[in-house]
Amino acid sequence: NITTAERNTIIGFNAGMSMTANSYNTAVGVFALDAADGSENNNTAIGYQAMSGLSNDDSDANVAVGYQALSTNVYGDGNTAVGYSALFALEPSDGLSYNTALGYQAGTAATSITQSVIIGAKAGKGVLTDPDNVTVSNSGLVIAAEDSGNMEICGISKNGKAFPILRVPKHKRSELTGPSFNPAGDRL
Repeated sequence: NITTAERNTIIGFNAGMSMTANSYNTAVGVFALDAADGSENNNTAIGYQAMSGLSNDDSDANVAVGYQALSTNVYGDGNTAVGYSALFALEPSDGLSYNTALGYQAGTAATSITQSVIIGAKAGKGVLTDPDNVTVSNSGLVIAAEDSGNMEICGISKNGKAFPILRVPKHKRSELTGPSFNPAGDRL
């Protein structure tokens, strides 16, 4: 099917099988990046069905490494999914971009997130909304600030569930930012 595509690397049964005018993509594995059929460029898909759903023109700069990593997302830019089924259920909707999920089944419960970071095996069951500031306590507790949603500073448990530490209601034009600890690590 390739007509005007250039500088792609494709290895595996039906990998990149729908490509026509795509460029600068890497697809390694059975059905890796197999639905990309237009101008999806600069994507890297490694693993069985990695990024297999991506088919919207101009969905660029995504990385999927692992069995079915980022496999249901049709639209999106700048997503990174590393691990078995990482970001598997990300909805095929426009604008679900700039997410990072690292770990075995990381973010498999995330369906409509953007600009989110999910780290750890099976992490992401209590997904945050637009987190952008993250810190880690001396005991290893991950703490993140949300920019929207419930306007919370949340802790993320070792089993990947988010729980509120602080909520600021009725401040829709505000943003929580910069959680950090004092040098002794005993005060947030």
